[in-house]
Amino acid sequence: MISKIRTKLRYTFIHNIFIFFRYTLHDVLVIRMYRSMLRGYYKKALTYPFKSLVNRIKGRPKTVVIDIVSVCNLRCPLCSVPPDIARESTQKKHIDIDAYKKIIDSLAGFATDLSLVYSGEPLIHPKFGDIVGYTRERYFTNTITNATLMDDRRLSYIIDGLDYVQISYDGHSKKSFEAYRIGADFDKVKENIEKMMKARNASKVKLPLVTATFLINSFNETEVDAARSYLKGLGVDRFFAKPINLNVHRRSDGKGEEELVEWLPIENEVTLYDKIDEGLAFKDQKAPCSIWRSPVIRGDGEVLMCCHDLNNTVKIGNVIKEPFTRLWDTEGYLDIRNKAAARQHAMCKICGK
Repeated sequence: MISKIRTKLRYTFIHNIFIFFRYTLHDVLVIRMYRSMLRGYYKKALTYPFKSLVNRIKGRPKTVVIDIVSVCNLRCPLCSVPPDIARESTQKKHIDIDAYKKIIDSLAGFATDLSLVYSGEPLIHPKFGDIVGYTRERYFTNTITNATLMDDRRLSYIIDGLDYVQISYDGHSKKSFEAYRIGADFDKVKENIEKMMKARNASKVKLPLVTATFLINSFNETEVDAARSYLKGLGVDRFFAKPINLNVHRRSDGKGEEELVEWLPIENEVTLYDKIDEGLAFKDQKAPCSIWRSPVIRGDGEVLMCCHDLNNTVKIGNVIKEPFTRLWDTEGYLDIRNKAAARQHAMCKICGK
Protein backbone atom coordinates (compact mmCIF):
# COMPACT_ATOMS: atom_id res chain seq x y z
CA MET A 1 0.00 0.00 0.00
CA ILE A 2 2.74 2.45 1.01
CA SER A 3 4.83 1.63 -2.07
CA LYS A 4 1.84 2.30 -4.34
CA ILE A 5 1.26 5.69 -2.71
CA ARG A 6 4.93 6.56 -3.14
CA THR A 7 4.77 5.60 -6.81
CA LYS A 8 1.75 7.85 -7.42
CA LEU A 9 3.44 10.78 -5.66
CA ARG A 10 6.86 10.21 -7.24
CA TYR A 11 6.80 13.14 -9.67
CA THR A 12 4.83 15.55 -7.52
CA PHE A 13 5.77 18.52 -5.35
CA ILE A 14 4.91 16.45 -2.27
CA HIS A 15 7.56 13.91 -3.21
CA ASN A 16 10.16 16.68 -3.61
CA ILE A 17 9.35 17.98 -0.13
CA PHE A 18 9.69 14.46 1.29
CA ILE A 19 13.09 14.00 -0.36
CA PHE A 20 14.29 17.37 0.94
CA PHE A 21 13.49 16.65 4.58
CA ARG A 22 14.28 12.93 4.45
CA TYR A 23 17.64 13.13 2.69
CA THR A 24 18.81 16.51 1.36
CA LEU A 25 18.70 18.60 4.53
CA HIS A 26 20.50 15.96 6.59
CA ASP A 27 23.02 15.43 3.81
CA VAL A 28 23.95 19.12 3.57
CA LEU A 29 23.99 20.04 7.25
CA VAL A 30 25.31 16.84 8.80
CA ILE A 31 27.34 14.99 6.18
CA ARG A 32 28.73 17.76 4.00
CA MET A 33 29.18 20.49 6.58
CA TYR A 34 29.37 19.25 10.18
CA ARG A 35 31.22 15.97 9.58
CA SER A 36 33.54 17.46 6.95
CA MET A 37 34.55 20.11 9.47
CA LEU A 38 35.25 17.37 12.01
CA ARG A 39 37.71 16.02 9.45
CA GLY A 40 39.31 19.43 9.24
CA TYR A 41 38.06 20.23 5.73
CA TYR A 42 36.61 23.64 6.64
CA LYS A 43 36.84 25.22 3.20
CA LYS A 44 35.12 22.30 1.49
CA ALA A 45 32.36 22.27 4.10
CA LEU A 46 31.67 25.98 4.39
CA THR A 47 31.78 26.78 0.67
CA TYR A 48 29.52 23.90 -0.38
CA PRO A 49 26.16 25.72 -0.06
CA PHE A 50 27.47 28.65 -2.10
CA LYS A 51 29.06 26.46 -4.80
CA SER A 52 25.97 24.29 -4.99
CA LEU A 53 23.71 27.31 -5.46
CA VAL A 54 25.97 28.85 -8.13
CA ASN A 55 26.16 25.55 -10.03
CA ARG A 56 22.39 25.17 -9.95
CA ILE A 57 21.82 28.72 -11.20
CA LYS A 58 24.39 28.33 -13.98
CA GLY A 59 23.18 24.86 -14.97
CA ARG A 60 26.43 23.12 -14.10
CA PRO A 61 26.68 19.47 -13.08
CA LYS A 62 26.71 18.63 -9.40
CA THR A 63 28.56 15.37 -9.96
CA VAL A 64 31.17 14.36 -12.53
CA VAL A 65 31.88 10.66 -12.91
CA ILE A 66 35.52 9.63 -13.43
CA ASP A 67 36.12 6.14 -14.86
CA ILE A 68 39.26 5.26 -12.90
CA VAL A 69 39.11 1.51 -13.64
CA SER A 70 37.63 -0.32 -16.64
CA VAL A 71 38.10 -3.89 -15.41
CA CYS A 72 36.34 -5.92 -12.73
CA ASN A 73 37.06 -9.07 -10.76
CA LEU A 74 33.44 -10.27 -11.04
CA ARG A 75 31.25 -11.27 -13.98
CA CYS A 76 27.71 -10.30 -13.06
CA PRO A 77 25.41 -11.53 -15.86
CA LEU A 78 23.41 -8.28 -16.16
CA CYS A 79 26.17 -5.81 -15.36
CA SER A 80 25.05 -2.26 -16.16
CA VAL A 81 28.48 -1.40 -17.58
CA PRO A 82 30.15 -4.67 -18.64
CA PRO A 83 33.90 -4.17 -18.08
CA ASP A 84 34.86 -6.32 -21.06
CA ILE A 85 32.94 -4.00 -23.37
CA ALA A 86 34.30 -0.95 -21.55
CA ARG A 87 37.87 -2.10 -22.17
CA GLU A 88 37.15 -2.44 -25.87
CA SER A 89 35.95 1.16 -25.88
CA THR A 90 38.56 2.90 -23.76
CA GLN A 91 41.67 0.73 -24.00
CA LYS A 92 42.47 2.08 -20.54
CA LYS A 93 42.63 -0.49 -17.77
CA HIS A 94 43.55 2.08 -15.12
CA ILE A 95 43.41 5.83 -15.49
CA ASP A 96 46.88 7.40 -15.45
CA ILE A 97 47.39 9.30 -12.22
CA ASP A 98 48.78 12.35 -14.05
CA ALA A 99 45.78 12.42 -16.40
CA TYR A 100 43.49 12.05 -13.40
CA LYS A 101 45.09 15.03 -11.66
CA LYS A 102 44.79 17.11 -14.84
CA ILE A 103 41.10 16.30 -15.10
CA ILE A 104 40.49 17.11 -11.43
CA ASP A 105 42.35 20.40 -11.62
CA SER A 106 40.33 21.45 -14.69
CA LEU A 107 37.08 20.95 -12.77
CA ALA A 108 37.99 23.41 -10.01
CA GLY A 109 34.94 25.40 -8.95
CA PHE A 110 32.78 23.70 -11.59
CA ALA A 111 31.43 20.67 -9.73
CA THR A 112 31.11 19.81 -6.05
CA ASP A 113 31.02 16.00 -6.25
CA LEU A 114 33.13 13.30 -7.85
CA SER A 115 32.04 9.73 -8.41
CA LEU A 116 35.14 7.55 -8.68
CA VAL A 117 33.54 4.60 -10.44
CA TYR A 118 31.97 3.70 -13.75
CA SER A 119 32.89 0.55 -15.63
CA GLY A 120 34.94 -1.46 -13.13
CA GLU A 121 35.75 -2.20 -9.50
CA PRO A 122 37.54 0.93 -8.24
CA LEU A 123 39.49 -0.84 -5.49
CA ILE A 124 41.46 -2.64 -8.22
CA HIS A 125 43.32 0.57 -9.11
CA PRO A 126 46.88 0.25 -7.75
CA LYS A 127 46.88 3.94 -6.78
CA PHE A 128 43.36 4.15 -5.36
CA GLY A 129 44.75 5.77 -2.21
CA ASP A 130 46.49 8.49 -4.22
CA ILE A 131 43.33 9.12 -6.22
CA VAL A 132 41.22 9.58 -3.09
CA GLY A 133 43.93 11.61 -1.39
CA TYR A 134 44.16 14.08 -4.26
CA THR A 135 40.46 14.97 -4.12
CA ARG A 136 39.23 14.49 -0.57
CA GLU A 137 39.89 18.05 0.63
CA ARG A 138 38.30 19.71 -2.42
CA TYR A 139 35.42 17.53 -3.57
CA PHE A 140 32.80 15.35 -1.98
CA THR A 141 33.83 11.95 -3.26
CA ASN A 142 31.98 8.68 -3.56
CA THR A 143 32.49 5.28 -5.05
CA ILE A 144 30.70 1.96 -5.50
CA THR A 145 32.29 -1.34 -4.59
CA ASN A 146 31.40 -5.01 -4.66
CA ALA A 147 33.18 -5.33 -1.28
CA THR A 148 35.33 -8.27 -2.35
CA LEU A 149 38.73 -6.54 -2.14
CA MET A 150 38.39 -4.63 1.12
CA ASP A 151 41.69 -5.39 2.85
CA ASP A 152 43.01 -3.18 5.68
CA ARG A 153 44.94 -0.88 3.33
CA ARG A 154 42.01 -0.20 1.01
CA LEU A 155 39.65 0.08 3.95
CA SER A 156 41.78 2.87 5.39
CA TYR A 157 41.42 4.82 2.11
CA ILE A 158 37.65 4.46 2.32
CA ILE A 159 37.31 5.43 5.98
CA ASP A 160 39.81 8.30 5.87
CA GLY A 161 39.02 9.81 2.49
CA LEU A 162 35.57 9.09 1.07
CA ASP A 163 32.38 10.96 1.92
CA TYR A 164 30.05 8.31 0.50
CA VAL A 165 30.41 4.67 -0.42
CA GLN A 166 27.84 2.38 -1.98
CA ILE A 167 28.05 -1.37 -1.59
CA SER A 168 26.34 -3.79 -3.95
CA TYR A 169 24.56 -6.46 -1.92
CA ASP A 170 22.41 -8.44 -4.32
CA GLY A 171 21.28 -11.39 -2.24
CA HIS A 172 21.03 -12.40 1.40
CA SER A 173 21.90 -16.07 0.97
CA LYS A 174 24.96 -17.71 -0.49
CA LYS A 175 22.90 -19.24 -3.28
CA SER A 176 21.16 -16.06 -4.44
CA PHE A 177 24.18 -13.79 -3.97
CA GLU A 178 26.68 -15.96 -5.82
CA ALA A 179 24.16 -16.71 -8.60
CA TYR A 180 24.41 -13.06 -9.61
CA ARG A 181 27.76 -11.89 -8.20
CA ILE A 182 29.71 -14.48 -10.13
CA GLY A 183 33.24 -14.79 -8.76
CA ALA A 184 32.38 -13.45 -5.30
CA ASP A 185 32.37 -15.33 -2.00
CA PHE A 186 29.23 -14.41 -0.05
CA ASP A 187 30.74 -15.14 3.35
CA LYS A 188 33.85 -13.07 2.59
CA VAL A 189 31.75 -10.16 1.34
CA LYS A 190 29.69 -10.20 4.54
CA GLU A 191 32.89 -10.28 6.58
CA ASN A 192 34.27 -7.29 4.65
CA ILE A 193 31.06 -5.28 5.03
CA GLU A 194 30.95 -5.98 8.76
CA LYS A 195 34.59 -4.94 9.09
CA MET A 196 33.95 -1.73 7.17
CA MET A 197 30.92 -0.81 9.25
CA LYS A 198 32.77 -1.54 12.48
CA ALA A 199 35.61 0.78 11.41
CA ARG A 200 33.21 3.49 10.20
CA ASN A 201 31.06 3.36 13.34
CA ALA A 202 34.16 3.60 15.52
CA SER A 203 35.45 6.72 13.76
CA LYS A 204 34.88 10.13 15.31
CA VAL A 205 33.41 11.68 12.17
CA LYS A 206 31.15 8.76 11.18
CA LEU A 207 32.17 8.98 7.53
CA PRO A 208 31.69 7.82 4.88
CA LEU A 209 27.93 7.61 4.68
CA VAL A 210 27.20 4.04 3.56
CA THR A 211 24.45 3.06 1.14
CA ALA A 212 23.57 -0.49 0.12
CA THR A 213 21.76 -1.35 -3.09
CA PHE A 214 19.89 -4.58 -3.69
CA LEU A 215 19.06 -5.47 -7.31
CA ILE A 216 15.83 -7.44 -7.15
CA ASN A 217 15.89 -10.56 -9.33
CA SER A 218 14.21 -13.94 -9.43
CA PHE A 219 16.83 -15.47 -7.13
CA ASN A 220 16.65 -12.94 -4.31
CA GLU A 221 13.18 -11.38 -4.52
CA THR A 222 12.05 -12.96 -1.22
CA GLU A 223 15.14 -11.76 0.68
CA VAL A 224 14.72 -7.98 0.47
CA ASP A 225 13.41 -7.46 4.00
CA ALA A 226 16.00 -9.79 5.54
CA ALA A 227 18.81 -8.00 3.70
CA ARG A 228 17.53 -4.60 4.80
CA SER A 229 17.28 -5.71 8.42
CA TYR A 230 20.77 -7.22 8.41
CA LEU A 231 22.48 -4.19 6.85
CA LYS A 232 20.60 -1.65 8.93
CA GLY A 233 21.61 -3.66 11.97
CA LEU A 234 25.26 -3.15 11.03
CA GLY A 235 24.74 0.61 10.80
CA VAL A 236 24.35 0.99 7.03
CA ASP A 237 22.75 4.40 6.57
CA ARG A 238 20.56 3.78 3.54
CA PHE A 239 19.19 0.72 1.80
CA PHE A 240 17.63 0.79 -1.65
CA ALA A 241 15.94 -2.15 -3.36
CA LYS A 242 16.22 -1.47 -7.09
CA PRO A 243 14.63 -2.98 -10.19
CA ILE A 244 17.04 -4.91 -12.35
CA ASN A 245 17.71 -3.89 -15.95
CA LEU A 246 18.42 -6.61 -18.51
CA ASN A 247 20.77 -4.15 -20.25
CA VAL A 248 20.33 -5.80 -23.63
CA HIS A 249 21.74 -2.69 -25.32
CA ARG A 250 25.13 -3.17 -23.65
CA ARG A 251 25.73 -6.85 -24.27
CA SER A 252 28.39 -8.29 -26.53
CA ASP A 253 27.25 -11.93 -26.39
CA GLY A 254 24.14 -11.48 -28.54
CA LYS A 255 21.69 -12.55 -25.82
CA GLY A 256 18.25 -10.97 -26.02
CA GLU A 257 15.34 -10.48 -23.67
CA GLU A 258 13.97 -13.96 -24.26
CA GLU A 259 17.20 -15.47 -22.88
CA LEU A 260 17.49 -13.08 -19.94
CA VAL A 261 13.88 -12.79 -18.82
CA GLU A 262 14.48 -15.55 -16.27
CA TRP A 263 16.24 -12.96 -14.10
CA LEU A 264 13.13 -10.81 -13.69
CA PRO A 265 11.29 -11.26 -10.37
CA ILE A 266 8.04 -13.18 -10.45
CA GLU A 267 6.31 -11.97 -7.28
CA ASN A 268 8.03 -8.68 -6.48
CA GLU A 269 6.38 -5.68 -8.17
CA VAL A 270 9.55 -3.56 -8.37
CA THR A 271 10.35 -3.68 -12.08
CA LEU A 272 11.29 -1.50 -15.05
CA TYR A 273 9.19 -3.57 -17.44
CA ASP A 274 5.65 -4.12 -18.63
CA LYS A 275 4.75 -7.46 -20.18
CA ILE A 276 3.20 -7.10 -23.63
CA ASP A 277 2.23 -9.55 -26.37
CA GLU A 278 5.59 -9.13 -28.10
CA GLY A 279 7.52 -9.74 -24.87
CA LEU A 280 8.73 -6.88 -22.69
CA ALA A 281 8.63 -3.10 -22.89
CA PHE A 282 10.06 -0.48 -20.57
CA LYS A 283 7.52 1.35 -18.44
CA ASP A 284 6.78 4.87 -19.63
CA GLN A 285 8.97 7.45 -17.90
CA LYS A 286 6.93 10.44 -16.80
CA ALA A 287 9.69 12.85 -15.81
CA PRO A 288 12.48 14.35 -17.93
CA CYS A 289 15.71 12.38 -17.74
CA SER A 290 18.28 13.72 -15.27
CA ILE A 291 21.08 11.16 -15.72
CA TRP A 292 22.85 13.51 -18.16
CA ARG A 293 23.46 15.84 -15.20
CA SER A 294 26.25 13.47 -14.13
CA PRO A 295 28.52 13.24 -17.19
CA VAL A 296 31.13 10.50 -17.39
CA ILE A 297 34.80 11.08 -18.18
CA ARG A 298 36.46 7.89 -19.37
CA GLY A 299 40.01 6.92 -18.55
CA ASP A 300 41.16 8.10 -21.98
CA GLY A 301 39.56 11.53 -21.47
CA GLU A 302 36.47 11.07 -23.65
CA VAL A 303 33.30 12.64 -22.24
CA LEU A 304 30.16 10.48 -22.40
CA MET A 305 26.69 11.99 -22.52
CA CYS A 306 25.67 9.80 -19.59
CA CYS A 307 26.48 6.50 -17.94
CA HIS A 308 24.36 4.59 -20.47
CA ASP A 309 26.23 5.80 -23.55
CA LEU A 310 29.02 3.30 -22.99
CA ASN A 311 30.14 3.23 -26.63
CA ASN A 312 30.29 7.03 -26.90
CA THR A 313 27.64 7.29 -29.62
CA VAL A 314 27.02 10.97 -28.83
CA LYS A 315 30.33 12.72 -29.43
CA ILE A 316 31.19 15.54 -27.01
CA GLY A 317 34.95 15.84 -26.81
CA ASN A 318 38.07 14.87 -24.87
CA VAL A 319 39.14 16.62 -21.67
CA ILE A 320 42.79 15.78 -22.27
CA LYS A 321 42.63 17.98 -25.37
CA GLU A 322 40.11 20.57 -24.17
CA PRO A 323 39.04 21.40 -20.58
CA PHE A 324 35.68 20.01 -19.53
CA THR A 325 34.57 23.45 -18.37
CA ARG A 326 35.00 24.76 -21.91
CA LEU A 327 33.22 21.80 -23.48
CA TRP A 328 30.24 22.12 -21.13
CA ASP A 329 29.52 25.68 -22.30
CA THR A 330 29.58 24.97 -26.04
CA GLU A 331 26.36 25.19 -28.04
CA GLY A 332 26.86 21.63 -29.25
CA TYR A 333 26.99 20.20 -25.74
CA LEU A 334 24.02 22.33 -24.65
CA ASP A 335 21.97 20.89 -27.51
CA ILE A 336 23.04 17.36 -26.50
CA ARG A 337 21.94 17.96 -22.90
CA ASN A 338 18.59 19.41 -23.93
CA LYS A 339 17.85 16.42 -26.14
CA ALA A 340 18.96 14.03 -23.41
CA ALA A 341 16.59 15.63 -20.89
CA ALA A 342 13.74 15.11 -23.37
CA ARG A 343 14.93 11.51 -24.09
CA GLN A 344 15.44 12.28 -27.79
CA HIS A 345 18.74 10.51 -28.46
CA ALA A 346 18.69 6.99 -29.90
CA MET A 347 20.33 5.75 -26.69
CA CYS A 348 17.48 7.22 -24.63
CA LYS A 349 14.97 4.88 -26.30
CA ILE A 350 16.69 1.72 -25.12
CA CYS A 351 18.31 2.46 -21.75
CA GLY A 352 15.16 2.05 -19.63
CA LYS A 353 15.92 4.80 -17.10
